[in-house]
Amino acid sequence: MTPGRLRSSAARVWAVGFYRNSVLILATQAVTSAVGYLFWALSARDAGPAATGLGGSLLSAVSATHLVTSTGIVVGTLRLLAEATDARVRRAEAVRAGVATALLSVVGGLLLTTVVPRLVQSLAPAAEPSLAIALVVSVVATSTGLALDAVALAVGRTPIMLVRGAVMSTGRLLVFLLPGQTSLHDLIWSYALATVAADLLALALLRPRESLRHVPRALPEVWDRRRYFLGYHLTALGGAGAVYLLPVVVLTQLGPVQAGYFYPTWLLGGLFFTISPAVANAYLARSAAPGEPLHAQVRQAVVLIGALLSLPLLVVAVAPDLVLGALGPGYADRGRVLLWVLAVSALPDAVTNIAVAALRIRRRLAAAATLNASMSALTLLSAFPLLGLLGIPGAGVAWLVAQTAGALAVPLLLRRRARV
Repeated sequence: MTPGRLRSSAARVWAVGFYRNSVLILATQAVTSAVGYLFWALSARDAGPAATGLGGSLLSAVSATHLVTSTGIVVGTLRLLAEATDARVRRAEAVRAGVATALLSVVGGLLLTTVVPRLVQSLAPAAEPSLAIALVVSVVATSTGLALDAVALAVGRTPIMLVRGAVMSTGRLLVFLLPGQTSLHDLIWSYALATVAADLLALALLRPRESLRHVPRALPEVWDRRRYFLGYHLTALGGAGAVYLLPVVVLTQLGPVQAGYFYPTWLLGGLFFTISPAVANAYLARSAAPGEPLHAQVRQAVVLIGALLSLPLLVVAVAPDLVLGALGPGYADRGRVLLWVLAVSALPDAVTNIAVAALRIRRRLAAAATLNASMSALTLLSAFPLLGLLGIPGAGVAWLVAQTAGALAVPLLLRRRARV
């Protein structure tokens, strides 16, 4: 193929919104995951495994708090924005999501720093005043940023998502320029401040004109749609619960040092799990009419995921020690098997992510929520005995078992009342 024909083919593919959004979402997640890997690699060398393990668990708790408090509003609004008929309606939907997300995340952050430390001893440092403020700021900024990402995706300005992700992830690296050894407080505050800066930049780029007039009615209108948002909330809660809670389980069962070896490897393995959600989110952002067959869209999603997964799976299969060695001494020996298991689990994970997106589009939210919640519950429940038997690879085995069980259940779920 000549260079001219290659450019022409690439331009035709880029013109398709589904592929363009998938690639941009994937680029955002690849940047944040890769720079996040660098952040935790530097943390492991500078702050040590114990501070890295506890810091990773606290930031996982931040993401879990967003998940529990406001993720349903963010994901549900993405679909509403895709279906909106004009700019005024989209603006109103975006403001509703922003106001509700901000308020709910403040409540969640306060609970994380007051109630949770009393219930989970391993997260007791979250109650320290300086850390508590940083964690509340982190929860609010994380939730607000994800709401801004949903708006950018739905209105066709996905590059803003990429910019926000790049600023947020690279901004955290500045903490390692500070003199002296990096502390736990430094790690958490770097995340909080970098996320706030990235959110402010994204908000400025979106230029939300005439938005303030929608604020007074935002909460009542969200409340009127509570059943709709609850369906999306339960689906997302089940899907991501294990992702954020599994590091906390490892910390509780194996202690901060083993958690310090687990968390960076878990993030690295998470690179595999950025691909199918990226495609699934682009799939969800499309406006499909009720009853419209989904054959073509599903085929596009499967082909794209397969193409994008092939290279990272090959790298991990051939050279896991090269990748893990950058984290420091001991990470290759302790994380090699875990990374292999996570790589294999990316295949059933892709199946379940596309299935959940198809169920959401067809408003079969109960089925989507049941699938995700069942996989998360199976992951967390099986992790306790498997961690005792296998060490940190046991967490990966628990994840693989749950994803495989979910993938096997997909044909039964999609066969009922679905034209896929």
